[in-house]
Amino acid sequence: MPYAGLTERTLRCRSGVFERTVWSLAPRTGRPAAAILFLDAELYLQRVGAAAVVRRLQERRAIPPAVAVFLSGGGAAARHQDFVCRPEYARFVATDLVGSVREKDPGVTEIVLAGLSLSGLAAAYAATRHPVVFRAAVCQSPSFWWERGRFAEELPAATPAGPEFWISVGSRETEAGVSHLPSGLRQELTQVAGCVSAAAALRARGYSVSYREYDGAHDPECWRDDLSLALPSVWGEDDRPRRGEAASGGFGAADVATRNDSLG
Repeated sequence: MPYAGLTERTLRCRSGVFERTVWSLAPRTGRPAAAILFLDAELYLQRVGAAAVVRRLQERRAIPPAVAVFLSGGGAAARHQDFVCRPEYARFVATDLVGSVREKDPGVTEIVLAGLSLSGLAAAYAATRHPVVFRAAVCQSPSFWWERGRFAEELPAATPAGPEFWISVGSRETEAGVSHLPSGLRQELTQVAGCVSAAAALRARGYSVSYREYDGAHDPECWRDDLSLALPSVWGEDDRPRRGEAASGGFGAADVATRNDSLG
């Protein structure tokens, strides 16, 4: 991957089901006490430019000196199998990937999981099924439309450990009634409708959720800008409920303002 400082390795799960390439970007100084795990490495590195975003935020001290870890999506077919709320994949991320990160950097205590589109759905699923492992999940244009919103219908209740959620979506993500290659995965809900429903369901189950609806589409440039807001937010000291605190039933004041502005 074309970014200075990235190291590459192969990760195999204990069960032998998954084998993926992993790229890592260590902080320039110090030993990391936190990690950001990006699913969909190829999209995040090649199209979003996430490595540069992380470096820039660390230079501004907007986020801690975390190690950024990018897990390969494994190709188009694998994405349609692994990212749709698959328990085995969530376990692979929460145990094998996280275990390998902590083996290299034993000081890592806080982990943020990030995904976009289908991998945003996968990030949310893994975080709710392994809440002790992840501090927060950053879900950019997550595909909560999968199986007509099944994710929102099957949520476990929040635990004292969290995690927190950042959910963002473009106001122009209004496509529905379409099938996605290569598997023909059917989308009957719009991205926006799925995200609104999932955010409400997460709050109802006790999770802390920051929801952002921006003026844009399903676009890597939008995700790049959004990531610059999302990562500082999940580590920020603001008035949102923190880990283990119940969230309010509706959108917070800042969230409502963001939605109204983006909807014109």
